Amino acid sequence: MDFHLFPYLKKRFQLGYVLIKKRLQYFLLFFINDVGSKRRIFRTLLLSSVLLSLVGLNQSVFAADSLSKPVQFHLDEDESADVRTDVRESTLGSEMKPTAFSVKSKSVWLIDKKGRGTWESEVETKVTKDRLGFELNFELEKEESKKVEYQLDALASAQLSQDAYVKMGTIYEFDGNYDIHNQRTNAVIGLELTSKSKIKVEHYLYSNFDDYSMVSLDLQRNFKLNNQVTLKPYIEADFILKDSSYYAEQTGLNQLQIGMEGRYALTNHIVSFIDIAYDYNKGKAKTLNQNAENSSKDWSADIGIEIKF
Repeated sequence: MDFHLFPYLKKRFQLGYVLIKKRLQYFLLFFINDVGSKRRIFRTLLLSSVLLSLVGLNQSVFAADSLSKPVQFHLDEDESADVRTDVRESTLGSEMKPTAFSVKSKSVWLIDKKGRGTWESEVETKVTKDRLGFELNFELEKEESKKVEYQLDALASAQLSQDAYVKMGTIYEFDGNYDIHNQRTNAVIGLELTSKSKIKVEHYLYSNFDDYSMVSLDLQRNFKLNNQVTLKPYIEADFILKDSSYYAEQTGLNQLQIGMEGRYALTNHIVSFIDIAYDYNKGKAKTLNQNAENSSKDWSADIGIEIKF
């Protein structure tokens, strides 16, 4: 009995993927050339990040390189019956994976070049079963001479492949520095990918009823120097597509952070780290409730500790 069907379908699927990606590139070129210079720069950054995710997905989904050599099996009737029995038993065994539960706590003290301090704390809780998962995350921030801000995330996740995850859920935000309209609830959907070169890409789309939509992009790569020391360069960017809320942000590239984080493992569960980053903030937009803010650029450094269970 010959098995040629699976390699054939896999090859056809890859060819279809390449064709779709080329069509998307043609569409992006037409889309970018049809707008003004400022919008062209913004949309080029945004859409190039989408292409980067497609490349990462291509590397994770099509990691197997056996398309040109179809696998052939020649089995007798008795042998094929044994193989079917073994496959059925292994499949049943794989469905009995235990539920995994993890908690990670992170505390950071950040100082900018003007000497202003900010304390940040995060708690991440994850529950996974087979390819499905649920996350409940809490973030708190207290800047010097300002009131508390916090955020609560509830996200469901599904594993698409070994290195690709899709997530969706809600994010609740509270800012104590405002007396009114200080709460916001966003619907969010995102994609997390890890390429062969260990570059992690995270894409998220946020939206709510205030005619607000934002796309975030996070790129990072871990370089493990030894069993205890790890360096992690990263880029984080927020693109505001539209914002008609009470305290609206300026559209376009609104926030950008480029930094380097050095991590030192004290134990298997406790990690200390130091982070140096360049921060860009475009600021608030001009509305009936506020004046427009000028963009700001700054360097910051923080030190913290992370505990994982």
